[in-house]
Formats: sequence, structure tokens, C-alpha cells
Amino acid sequence: EIDENQYVFLFFGLCKKYKNIHELVSVISRLDTGVKLLIAGRFDDPEYYSKIINIVDGMDNKRVRIDAWYIPDGELQNYMLACDAVVLPYLESLTSGGAVAALGFGRPVVAPRMGYLNDIISEKNGILYNSDNKDGLLISMTAIRGRTYSSKEIKKFARTLSWDSAVNSIRDNIV
Repeated sequence: EIDENQYVFLFFGLCKKYKNIHELVSVISRLDTGVKLLIAGRFDDPEYYSKIINIVDGMDNKRVRIDAWYIPDGELQNYMLACDAVVLPYLESLTSGGAVAALGFGRPVVAPRMGYLNDIISEKNGILYNSDNKDGLLISMTAIRGRTYSSKEIKKFARTLSWDSAVNSIRDNIV
């Protein structure tokens, strides 16, 4: 179902409104047909799931695949290895296990400039965008497709991350 010539974006994890999946799906519809979006995760709000399905159904082509169930840890690698980049378009975030997991698989991350994401995402492993810019996500998703990343270097960086570094970062941002 995935064309090897497509650039594949992945969103994974519990699918909640604050994770801004509705905007992500809308942005995919504005990108060229060379992209695919995989959404892998459980929706705990049936109304939000319906909203996402309605957006996808209204698109002129099927470039979004939704696996709306809990993804066991042992299957996460299948999604990570199938994607070119992970997109985490959160509206709010202090930490992000999703970003750390993506980096651990050597995948670059597109995310908003906020919280702990500021400390772990750099030009070497992804793109941070200003969430105040209404086109920030679109611009970043377009830009990442033109960049080259070293999976090996991203994984190396991910091994330096720890819960202590996340806690210290949060403490520094709050104080």
C-alpha cells in the first residue's frame, strides 16, 4: 500500500485532540501526491476519530492510512522503518516520548518549537516550527523532504537522552 517513491510521514501514539492530528491530515491534503501519512494509534474519543475520518474521506485521493488501534511495542518498528520522518504536531507538550522513540529509530522529527522538543530536536535530526505561524507545519513538512539526515547520527544522539535530562529541561523551562 506504500509506494517506494512516496515520502512517508508517520504520526504514532495515543490520538488525542491536543496532538493536532486534524491539522496534520489537512496539511497532507495540501502537499503534492508524492507523500503518504500513516497514523498509528488508538483514538480514545469516538467523536475525534469521526472528525479525522471525515477529513480523510473528503480528500481527493487516499494518501492517509489510519491504523486506529493500540500498536504493541513489538510492532512499532514496522511503522518506524516504513517512514521517512515522524510528525508530532502537538498543540501543547512538556515532554515527548514519541520524539525520543522516533530518534531512537534514527528518524527525523517535525514538531512545534515548545517544551522539551526544543532541547532534543535540532537541524541534525529534524525541524521545529513556530506553532503561531498558521503555515508552520506545512512549511516544515515541505522542507524536511529536501533534507538529508544520518540515521546513524540520530540514533547516536538518541542514546544520550535520559529521563534525568528531560526532567532537568522541564525544571529549567518552568523556573
